Amino acid sequence: MATAYETVAGRIQSSILAGDLTSGSRLPDEDELAQQHGVGRSTIREALRVLGGRGWLQTARGPGGGVFVNAPSAQFVGRELGADLAFLVGGSEITFDEMREAREVHEVMAVQLAARRAGPAEQRRIRELAERGRAAIDDADEFNRLNIEFHLAITEATHNRVLLLWMSAIRQVVAGAMAAAAATRKRRQHVADQHLQIARAIAAGDHDLAAQLMTRHLRDFHADFIEVSDRVGEGAG
Repeated sequence: MATAYETVAGRIQSSILAGDLTSGSRLPDEDELAQQHGVGRSTIREALRVLGGRGWLQTARGPGGGVFVNAPSAQFVGRELGADLAFLVGGSEITFDEMREAREVHEVMAVQLAARRAGPAEQRRIRELAERGRAAIDDADEFNRLNIEFHLAITEATHNRVLLLWMSAIRQVVAGAMAAAAATRKRRQHVADQHLQIARAIAAGDHDLAAQLMTRHLRDFHADFIEVSDRVGEGAG
């Protein structure tokens, strides 16, 4: 059962999503909110603290200050969803194979849309991320960061906020697996080469080739991850 502050936080969040509380609008003070929701000020403070921690609200100090609404973005909501997905995967409620299938459905469609819709600046950014990744193959941490950014940039180029929300969630779940699958320099080189091929297909507007390359890329990732996992399992045994 939800606590009082969780109930109040949920009501305020619903009002933001419904557009009743718009981005930049100032919330009433604690006394007025307490009267509106029929709770004490301490409950209101906790509800606002939770929503602030999640990024739904921000507090400004000084004259003209107060608690203000942040507009929810696809990436922000995706981070919230990603935390839930990571919890379910960690608890084995959702399997890695299910995530792999979902990622393939999502990213193959995304790269096709990116090849159709990416503007010149987006094409350049995708290409630059691929090239920077290739230049960073001797720096595993930087390579892994650029690897994730590359896939996110492709989804941003779809101009579809639902796909961007989903990618923002998925990347939190698969980041560790992506790093494990690219644990060696040879594997990072292979990933970097594939990224460049995908970037070129997007720049050329060849959505069919982009889809084929992304499908192969994701399946190679899965095979590499399974191989690494098996080796770790054998070492633990």
